[in-house]
Amino acid sequence: MLAVYVSPESARQGCGSALVHEIERIARDSGVTRLTLHASLNAERFYTDLGYDVLERTEVVLPNDHRMSVVRMGKNL
Repeated sequence: MLAVYVSPESARQGCGSALVHEIERIARDSGVTRLTLHASLNAERFYTDLGYDVLERTEVVLPNDHRMSVVRMGKNL
C-alpha cells in the first residue's frame, strides 16, 4: 500500500492539488483512463473538489495491522 500526504504545515497551500494533478497527468500520459483511491475520511472533500466520486465506504488494514476507515473514490481521466 502506498500513501501520499501533505504535511500539516503545507496544508491549504495548493501542494496536495498539485500532487494529484501531476499524478493524473502521468496516468493520462501512460494511457490510464480511470484512477481509484482510498481516501482518509478527512480527505473526502478534498478529492470530491478535484472531481472524484465516492464509490464506497470501507476499511483498509495498515501494515501495523490497525484498521482504518476510508472512502474508495474514483475519477475518469
